[in-house]
Amino acid sequence: MTGSNRRYAHSESTRLLCAGAHLDTGFRARVIDELIGHEERPAAPSLGVDVVSVLAHAVRARRQEVSTALALGGIWVVLTSARSASPGPPAWEHDDDVQDGPLQVIDHRFEAADGTAYAIRSIGTEGTDVRTPFRVALNSFCPTGADCATA
Repeated sequence: MTGSNRRYAHSESTRLLCAGAHLDTGFRARVIDELIGHEERPAAPSLGVDVVSVLAHAVRARRQEVSTALALGGIWVVLTSARSASPGPPAWEHDDDVQDGPLQVIDHRFEAADGTAYAIRSIGTEGTDVRTPFRVALNSFCPTGADCATA
C-alpha cells in the first residue's frame, strides 16, 4: 500500500466499498481478515481503490457494532433485572372468598381493522350486566362509518 494509492481516496469505487463495509457484515469481516488477519502475506495492489480508507471504515463499523451490542446487552440486563425485582400485579385475579355467585365471563379475541390482535374480557357475577360494557369496548375498535357486528 503505497502513498500513490491515496489519489483514489475520493473515487466512486472507494466510496462504495467504504459504504459496503458499514452495511454488510460479511464483507466487513472479509476486508479485516484479508488486510489485517494475514500478516504473513502482503496485500495485493488495488487499482482505483484506496484500501486504507476501506479498511478504516471496516474497523470503525466493527467497533460501532460491538459498542451497540454491548450497550443493548447492558440495557437488556438492567430491564430484565428491574422487572424480576418488582413484578407487577397479575393481569387478572379472582378471589373465591369475595365471590357472590357464579361468574359470567365474555372473553373475545379478534383482529382490528389495522391488523392488530386484541382481546376483550368482561366479567361480572350472576345478575350483573356484562354484555353492555363488552359491546361498548368492542365498538371502540370499529372504524368510523363502518358497520361492525358485535357479540
